[in-house]
Parts: sequence; C-alpha cells; structure tokens
Amino acid sequence: MRGVPDAGLSEREQSVLIGVVVGKTSTQIGNELLIASKTVDTYRSRIMAKLAVTTRADLIHKVLDRLVCGHCGRTQIGAGFKLPPLP
Repeated sequence: MRGVPDAGLSEREQSVLIGVVVGKTSTQIGNELLIASKTVDTYRSRIMAKLAVTTRADLIHKVLDRLVCGHCGRTQIGAGFKLPPLP
C-alpha cells in the first residue's frame, strides 16, 4: 500500500489519526470532532490494532514513514488523506 497506511480506516478514524499525528490531545481532537475524549481513545485503539502498532510513537512513525518515501524523498499521500496546514 502506498501513501498513508489506511488499513481500511473509516473517515472518522482518519480524522482521529490526523489529530494524533499532529500532536493533539484526545480532548482537543474530541472538541474538533464533537465527540467525547473517551471515544477518541477508542478510535485510536482501533486504529493502532488495524495498523498493528502498540504505542503512539509507533503509530506516528508508521504514518510518517508512509508519507515520505524513504528511498526517493518524494511525498506520497494516500487518497483522501489531508494533513491540516501548519500554523
């Protein structure tokens, strides 16, 4: 699979994943998505299971590895996956 490892992630899971990757807390993600922070935690756990990682650091590493092609330096974004603009 090229681009971000979606592993069959739903749109909501992808939204949570973006928040995690950019360093937002569960509360911040929940406030933006209008869901409880506990729900965000549940989504994150499901994402981690689907991507076969056990820590947040591994999750972020896996996503960033897929965003930047290691051997060529080109950015490879999966369809529908958009990172928010930098502040």
